[in-house]
Amino acid sequence: LLNRGTVEVLVKKELEKIGFSKSFISEAMQTYAAESFDKTLTLNLLGFLRPAGQHMNLVTDQAVSEATKYIKGNKRAFTYAQKKYGVPPEVIASLIWIETRHGQDVGSFHTLSVYLHLLQADLNKNKTALTRLALVKNKEEQAYTPSELRKLMTERTRNKAKWAREQLIALASA
Repeated sequence: LLNRGTVEVLVKKELEKIGFSKSFISEAMQTYAAESFDKTLTLNLLGFLRPAGQHMNLVTDQAVSEATKYIKGNKRAFTYAQKKYGVPPEVIASLIWIETRHGQDVGSFHTLSVYLHLLQADLNKNKTALTRLALVKNKEEQAYTPSELRKLMTERTRNKAKWAREQLIALASA
């Protein structure tokens, strides 16, 4: 993908184009973690090409026990969520277990930088590089035809960049 210097220049240009204040741009650029750019884009844009059932090794007796305890410890929140959204507590607790081990593993990515990385997903050079990587990954799984995958990557990069833009605007407004 792009080198660090190019990434930083493009991030600043994108933020200016959206219309963020100079102070927001300055602060964003001071904390920007460009070194996680490649990993962030590949995780977020190519993760769907992983084999199905990849998380199944996390479904253990211990996980079920932990989820049960987690539901009991957060009963009010789960009751509210089920009433409002119709999603059973077991489903929510299972997803939170898979993603964060009920908050014990919150990751190491700098949140603002993730948004700034994904903002660049739809730039032609990145879209081309990511599509190339997707085509190579797809050779193993053969889940998509090359044409389907190119179309899907165009949609994914556009949607991720749009989502990142929306998150940054919400963050700047907070």
